[in-house]
Amino acid sequence: MTVAGWTAATATASFFSSSLIQGLLVLWNPSYSLIGWQGTLLYWAVLALTLSVNTVFSKILPTIESTVLVLHILGFFAVIIPLVRLAPHSDSHEIWTHFINSGWSSMGLAFFVGLEGVAAPFLGTDGAIHMSEEIKGAARTVPKAMLSSIVINGILGFGMLLAILYCQGDISAAAESPTGYPFVAIFASGVQSLAGATVMVSIVIFMAWCNAIGCLASASRMMWSFARDKGLPFSSSLSKVQDRSLLPMAAIMVVTVSAALLGLINIGSTTVFNDIISLALEGLFSSYFIALCLLLWRRLRGDIAEENDSPEVIQEESLQPEKQLRWGPWRVKGPLGVITNFVGCVYLFIMIFFCFWPATLPVTPANMNYSSLIWGFVLIFSILYYIFWARKIYEGPVVEVGVFAA
Repeated sequence: MTVAGWTAATATASFFSSSLIQGLLVLWNPSYSLIGWQGTLLYWAVLALTLSVNTVFSKILPTIESTVLVLHILGFFAVIIPLVRLAPHSDSHEIWTHFINSGWSSMGLAFFVGLEGVAAPFLGTDGAIHMSEEIKGAARTVPKAMLSSIVINGILGFGMLLAILYCQGDISAAAESPTGYPFVAIFASGVQSLAGATVMVSIVIFMAWCNAIGCLASASRMMWSFARDKGLPFSSSLSKVQDRSLLPMAAIMVVTVSAALLGLINIGSTTVFNDIISLALEGLFSSYFIALCLLLWRRLRGDIAEENDSPEVIQEESLQPEKQLRWGPWRVKGPLGVITNFVGCVYLFIMIFFCFWPATLPVTPANMNYSSLIWGFVLIFSILYYIFWARKIYEGPVVEVGVFAA
């Protein structure tokens, strides 16, 4: 599930970037139509650039990602300032009291179906985990990075959401924009300049592409580490690291090719972006849900030792000392931690259920959410692979210990 989710996340970021380029073409040339196969070719070009950064320029990848964080924050202000300054503002009463359910039977159902769009911007916050073996002091640094990304993106995202709502103008016209993205039309009508809107959208395109770079890096490391544990088919090949570059080239290429194949959905479906987002959410949230349920169960049973407990204490309290878990330096303690885990399980269950739903009504073969088919195939294949093969060779995470001379 995690492998499929991260592959879909890579595809999501790349497709968002490429489809926005097509949106700019429509903005400048209204007679241009969004043709599926052209979008797929453009998507593959973005993937190729993403692959080149993760391979050819891999040595400066940490520098690139640090720079992207700064550009991410600066880009936020570069977009929101001209939009808020130049666009006419809507009435606050209408913004906070007017709701559109897009044809669903109730506002409650529309709310839950719409949760997918809110959850997507926070997707991949666990990306730092899959880079842990390349991070110093990962036990503390990784949790801080994950929480920091949620706080920063949550604040910036909510601020941008308010700006879009207050500067939306005619929301019906924006929703029917031929660019495929209402916010592109909002930018254009707000600043009253195609050139200005193009610059603003270009910032979003660049940041989406940078997101794809990080997703591919995390997805390939996750696939490589799982293959090293013999948890995937062809693990002997996927777990190899290139001697010269020290990169998991096989894993990088498999993730890239798999993401490229997802782009073929664009040829026959008008809602390909929603399908790929749904697949990413379904895959990652399913893996989170399983892990969080097991953590909650272990926590309630008291199977997790304290960080400072001695090996003797662990052995006395555990029936299986070799499998005894130990808390790390970063956690929410006591009843609050249990409540947090429980709420997380409930939230993930709701999200997984509604990620299978189509985004619009009425449902047709063209706008159907086909991500459920891919998710179901991955789930069934994973179960069968484990039953007939993986359980015989998989022994859990491999712990590598390095010995350094003083």
